Amino acid sequence: MESVVRWVLLAAIATLLVVFAVIGHQNFKEYGQFREKESDLRAEIEVQKAEYDRQRTYYRRLMNDPEFLEAVVRERLGYVREGEIIFRFPEE
Repeated sequence: MESVVRWVLLAAIATLLVVFAVIGHQNFKEYGQFREKESDLRAEIEVQKAEYDRQRTYYRRLMNDPEFLEAVVRERLGYVREGEIIFRFPEE
C-alpha cells in the first residue's frame, strides 16, 4: 500500500513539475515579446521626440525670424509683393 501511495505522490510531483515547466516556458516567451515591444516603443518615442524638436525649432524660427516667415509664405502660399512677377514652369 505504501508503494502505491509513493507512486501516486511521485506521479503528482512529476505532473506538477511538467505543468510548472510549461507555464514557465510560456511566461519566458511572453516576457521576450514584451521586451521586444518595449524596444520598438522606445525607438518610436525617440523618433517622435526628434520630430517634435524639429517642429518646435521650425515654429520658433517662424515666429522670430521675419525673413524665414516671408520665405515660407512665398513658397507655400504663393504670395508675391506688389509689382513682382512670378513665372511658373510645369514640372516634368
